[in-house]
Amino acid sequence: MFEKVREVLHSFTTYIDTNIRGKRFAILYIIFILILLGTAVSGWNWYDVQWFIRWTHYDLLHVYFAEKCAYFPLAPITFVLLYKFATYIAYTYHLYEPIYFIRFVTKLPMIISAALIAYILYRESRPSVAILWMFTLPTYSNIWALQFDIITALFLLLMVLLEKRGKSLLAGVCLAVAALYKQAVIVAYIPYLIYMIVRRRFRRLALFSLGFFTVLFGVLTPYLLVSYREFIEKAILFHADRFPQDLSIWNIPQILTNYKLLVPLFKWLWEPVFIIALFTYIGLRILYLHHKYNIISITDEEFNKILINDIVISILLLIFFNKVGNPGYFIWIAPLLLLLINDELYYLAYIICTIFAYVIYPSILYIPAVMLNKGIFIVEDLKYWPARKLFAKSIAGLPQQLRTLLLEPTSVSEIKLMKFLYNNFGYFGFICLIAYNILLIYSIIKLTKIRITDQQRENLKKQ
Repeated sequence: MFEKVREVLHSFTTYIDTNIRGKRFAILYIIFILILLGTAVSGWNWYDVQWFIRWTHYDLLHVYFAEKCAYFPLAPITFVLLYKFATYIAYTYHLYEPIYFIRFVTKLPMIISAALIAYILYRESRPSVAILWMFTLPTYSNIWALQFDIITALFLLLMVLLEKRGKSLLAGVCLAVAALYKQAVIVAYIPYLIYMIVRRRFRRLALFSLGFFTVLFGVLTPYLLVSYREFIEKAILFHADRFPQDLSIWNIPQILTNYKLLVPLFKWLWEPVFIIALFTYIGLRILYLHHKYNIISITDEEFNKILINDIVISILLLIFFNKVGNPGYFIWIAPLLLLLINDELYYLAYIICTIFAYVIYPSILYIPAVMLNKGIFIVEDLKYWPARKLFAKSIAGLPQQLRTLLLEPTSVSEIKLMKFLYNNFGYFGFICLIAYNILLIYSIIKLTKIRITDQQRENLKKQ
């Protein structure tokens, strides 16, 4: 059955790759940009944005004195500069509905990142892969919410492409920029370091490390000098002290009990589990490669494929074992997965599982609470926030009739449905959690397949 499905999907993608090129792809690309713009101005995740706006009350070097600033510096720098510029223009020139302009400007780096990723996938792969990125949900979810994950995704993609072209210094710079938006992706440096030492590619390692650490500490140093206590507290310890949340496997007991049961052990247990899993995987991978192919003798071209796959797997392992199961994290490596995995069945799984993660899960989390005017439990605060108030601020600026439709139930049957979903959130959330983590596991399995060419095998046998 799966083979028949694969054949049908392969015929469909072949048709797209053959016929959607040049001007036809350009038309789709323009439509994609227009949808991005519409998504960007239509709303944002007010819960997060309210904290972002408070960053603007401080100068850039003292931004970690704000109540919440859980990011490395490039995220607050980007938002503060663009938000101040947007509000100045909007209110100085009395723009009609200034909220639209402010959202557009503050989300401009995300819009550009999404557009560049689509263009890169088109050039480096094929039209069907680019279209999959352009018209599936992770892209729009990140843009709407005003999250920085999609910028990280762009620089991780650039890191991989530059490393493939032998530009290790610039690849290291790109990893640093990605980490300065989302610090967790620093984990990508670990497999790079180990593999380059094993392969004795010390020049590549030195160049990559020079680019990575120069940019990373070049940006971090002023903050460590001015506000190191606040930086460590907000950007590092805040994450360490959080309970599991969202679609993390560690959140299963909490989500099934609708957060009546909180497990303090899981606040830190994920870290040693992830570290053991990561180094076990890398160790076994190196032993396998050395035993079967002689890792020293593999050509740089073949080795680069393995290295890139395992960098992505390292980030996938981090996402899978992380106690914070924010589906936005998947966007970090979504373009790379689409670029590396050439399998129509995987694309289908990608579409289905992201629907669970990016539509069904947030819908059952927010919509019933909004419609019933109930509270929504914010795990990082360990308290309920008024859902309707948060959502009303998230969609401020939309026409009043549309806002009313989104905020209030219109019939008794709708109220009954919302009560059912609200009271059974744990079970539906668990289903979404399972679907999302199946996608992560499936991605890891697909990437672990070594791609050694027949010619390479013959060369290795002769050696």
